[in-house]
Amino acid sequence: MSVLAYREFFVNGEVKKPGAFPYFPGLTVQKAISMAEGFTERASQSRVKIISEKDISHKAREAELNAPVSPGDVVIVEESFF
Repeated sequence: MSVLAYREFFVNGEVKKPGAFPYFPGLTVQKAISMAEGFTERASQSRVKIISEKDISHKAREAELNAPVSPGDVVIVEESFF
């Protein structure tokens, strides 16, 4: 059995094109940010969080750029303060 379509994932915060994007297997935080046309000038490249659809608490946790993204997840790029 193959999956016809996956649930979208979301990228918010300091990216050039925030919004919903189609999920594909092997997706990482870095690829997700690239799909959102990259970081803005005010983005903190070290302060990226992810809210996992699978986590029932839905709390944002720190994420590395190579962290996997799942369908329904929300990637949040925070603003740099420097």
